[in-house]
Amino acid sequence: MPHVPPAPKRFISLLAGMTLGAALLGGCSSNTGSYRGYYLTRPQANEPSIAMVPASPTPPRALAMFEGDTGRVATWEDLMEGVAWAEVIFLGEAHDHGEGHQVQTAIVTDTLARFPGSAVSMEMFERNDQEAVDAYLRGEIDVATLVERTKSLGWGVGSDDKELPAEKRREIWDAFYQPTVDAAKAAGARVIAANAPRDYVRKARTDGYDALRELPEAEQALFDVPDSLEGGIYKRRFNEVMLGEDANSPTAEERRRVDNGFRSQQVWDATMGRSIANALMSDHPPTKVVHLVGGFHVDNRVGTVTQLLRARPGTRVLTIQIVPDDARTLSREDRGRADLVIYAARAPQPEPETKPETKPEATTDGATPPPAGSTAHEE
Repeated sequence: MPHVPPAPKRFISLLAGMTLGAALLGGCSSNTGSYRGYYLTRPQANEPSIAMVPASPTPPRALAMFEGDTGRVATWEDLMEGVAWAEVIFLGEAHDHGEGHQVQTAIVTDTLARFPGSAVSMEMFERNDQEAVDAYLRGEIDVATLVERTKSLGWGVGSDDKELPAEKRREIWDAFYQPTVDAAKAAGARVIAANAPRDYVRKARTDGYDALRELPEAEQALFDVPDSLEGGIYKRRFNEVMLGEDANSPTAEERRRVDNGFRSQQVWDATMGRSIANALMSDHPPTKVVHLVGGFHVDNRVGTVTQLLRARPGTRVLTIQIVPDDARTLSREDRGRADLVIYAARAPQPEPETKPETKPEATTDGATPPPAGSTAHEE
């Protein structure tokens, strides 16, 4: 999906860390009712943890993990205990975080092994991709054909870079997302193409929801429109990310642009939430659903989480945020972001080769380009 335009660095950092954790401590509330995190319900919630952060954190299963509401150190078994309780597990990612994708694949693999009949749901596939996804899982097409028939190469590092060669984007897909698809295939599990096609998301921004509701029934089956837009922390964070330094005093035109963008953002949320709810309410519901999604969509247990709970109230939800950091304790900024916060530091990258006489080019506006991470989106 497209990413936000360049913005000052301090606002880009909101995508990965900003939260009003104190307001959410003990569970968050929405118009779907009170959400109480799983780990707060355990008898040991108010006791010191006996677990220790690994001396040498190693992805994917031996990393610094913390209960998001209390800061207690957690282990992989704590994670899987939460998975056992939940019906839906949201895995919030930064799209360009390779170590985070290793963690995702490990959670998916262990969930499918421990709970047969579970399904994987992915933001990275749109509803009209379902036929191609199913054909791949049945062994009728290969990876190259799957990628060709879907919009898979629009994810990961450089997903907005039109100059990035297709083979490089294919390499990114193969490293970041294909292992999860193949884990589902090996387990005989369903993969849900959960997202809304981008044309309809764009139409939500340019023409509004009434225009979407007037489309033929066959087209309306490819997306969902929220009953009402969210406010609170989700809208506030979206505004701050999209407006940057102008968040406190936007012009009328900027406010209109951001409101239109949020309208399209919520089509993604409503569509993914309803896709998961539809699977759970089907004649043959999966044991559990593990949903891969950009972290912004589920940060602070809102966005897609809210839309799922509107579609299917009472669903047992576990949220996990996988953060590109090497922190050894739960940071204040991450408190309340999710039921479980996992820190997976990025591996050191080799320095690019440059000729001595070559000087780095400056951007025309002096802004730092945003990373392809867990962002708010704008079509």
